Amino acid sequence: MFTAPPPSSAPRRHALGPVACAATVTAVCLLTGGCASGPKNFVNDNDRLRRENLELDRKVQALETALERRDQQVRTLESRLSSSAADVDADLPVLSQVTLGRYSGPVDTDDDGRIDALRLYVQTRDAQGRFLVTAATVTVQIVALQADASPRVLAEKTFTAAAFDAAYRSGFMGTHHTLDVPLPAVERPSTLTAVLALTDAASGVRLETQQTFDLP
Repeated sequence: MFTAPPPSSAPRRHALGPVACAATVTAVCLLTGGCASGPKNFVNDNDRLRRENLELDRKVQALETALERRDQQVRTLESRLSSSAADVDADLPVLSQVTLGRYSGPVDTDDDGRIDALRLYVQTRDAQGRFLVTAATVTVQIVALQADASPRVLAEKTFTAAAFDAAYRSGFMGTHHTLDVPLPAVERPSTLTAVLALTDAASGVRLETQQTFDLP
């Protein structure tokens, strides 16, 4: 006759399946907050994103303001260039003639009673006859012209651009450059001719004029 073994006095162990173990671990993590993969702090993340968005908005606004300012500068320059182009179509002043003023003639520079120079009031003008300030070198020859002899140069003087500029005058006698050409202390005819050649320093244009003066 079969006899059942007596019941064991050792405590029974219940084996937990994998599903039950996972559920247990999850519950412990949620309750204790000790798992590394716990929920993030969404409040702090949202604040950080809002700050970053505000900073980006400020940068975009600053760039838009800078671009608008640059566009305004470009429009201003284009307007100035257009005005300059329109001005170019106008009649720009260009050196076209050189003349001697009406008060040009022989002078006594040292008040000794003798004529010792020819004083020339040189005027540089544009095509419309307006006085035009000009940087130029000037050469003046004083020539004796006689019917029965060849022309004879009695005096010659060259004025540099700096000297010509220093001779600029403007007053009741008008605007001009005053040039004095000394005359030699020799026997002179009753008339002398001043032959003036002017070379424009900017363009290289050479202009000439001459005028005859009676000596007293």
